Amino acid sequence: STLSGICSKIEDDDYMYYRKVVNFPKGFVKNRVILHIDAADQFSCVYVNRQLVTKSINGYLPIVVDIKPFLKEKDNEIIIQVMDKLDHNYPYGKQRKDRGGMWYTPVSGIWQSVWLESVGEHYVEELTITPDIDNNEVNIVINSTSNHYIVKIYAQEKLIYKEKKGNGIFKVKIDNPT
Repeated sequence: STLSGICSKIEDDDYMYYRKVVNFPKGFVKNRVILHIDAADQFSCVYVNRQLVTKSINGYLPIVVDIKPFLKEKDNEIIIQVMDKLDHNYPYGKQRKDRGGMWYTPVSGIWQSVWLESVGEHYVEELTITPDIDNNEVNIVINSTSNHYIVKIYAQEKLIYKEKKGNGIFKVKIDNPT
């Protein structure tokens, strides 16, 4: 895959390495520094400053890990090691070593976005907003490191909804959804 940056044919037991040295601006590092790898195919190891942080065996799901405990004050080396065996015991999509027919070449290596974010002790990990047009509602689900929420919804700079709840699930009635 072009996004992997490898641009060559990968053989069994070949390792792909991605290396980045990171220096954070003053004030960036908070309670946690989360490394996100949206997808890397197929067996992945993440090292920060030569210490193993996590392993993953899949090529389609994100890897999300707090790397703050492994960070130094400066010159932080992040290495992501990836191997793709096209092992049929694991999900592999429509890929095989030799392209043809409905099959495409392997998408080995990192093939989706990678980024870092620094967050406080409590933060929103995932937010899902689903409109229910038939009932003039919006359903909101918050997955967070906290169970204390204050949800405020504004329409044209006017507060139309405010609620405090602990479970992270909100059903918001919208009187005039136009």
